[in-house]
Formats: sequence, C-alpha cells, structure tokens
Amino acid sequence: MPAPADAELRIVDDGQVELAGHLDLASIAGLAARGSELFAGQDRVTVDLVNVTRADSGALALLLDWQRTARRSGCRLGFRNVPPTLCAIAEVCGVDVLLALEPA
Repeated sequence: MPAPADAELRIVDDGQVELAGHLDLASIAGLAARGSELFAGQDRVTVDLVNVTRADSGALALLLDWQRTARRSGCRLGFRNVPPTLCAIAEVCGVDVLLALEPA
C-alpha cells in the first residue's frame, strides 16, 4: 500500500534519506514497508526530517520500526532535524535512548 500523498520519502544519495509532510498513523504504513530496501547493503543511513510538517505517535512507531529493520540488516541508523514534538513524544515514551535523534 503506497503512503498517502501527505507523507513522502526521497532517497537523496547513498545513505541519505529525506522524509517530508505529515507523518501520522494514516501515512506511515507504506513508508514502514520500505525499510528493508532502504537499509539493505548500507553501513549507515541518515534520515533527515527537516521537511516534516507534522508528526505524532505514528511517526515514532515508524522510526522505531526502521531502527529494528536497520539493525537486522547490520546498518546503523540516525535521524536528524527531528521535530521537537517528536523528540518530546519519544522522551515521554522512554524510547529516546533507543533512537539516535538529532533535534531540529
């Protein structure tokens, strides 16, 4: 199932990925499914969230899913320009230590 138009994933370069738009429960399913292809054969991948306009607990679920998928692939995963609201949700849930989050 492709992600709705309000959530986009763009591969910028080898090991560099950008997320954009609204990341919520309705938009993450298609993005979650792409984790395997993003991390296969990569030593490190950095996901830039600078263009994310809204993020809720669904976005956090996506990042955690990708973290698990990346580890299984032997890939180190980092997130930069993470919206403050998403950092706060991760902290409240106690999973901020599991993710390499660089706030915006």
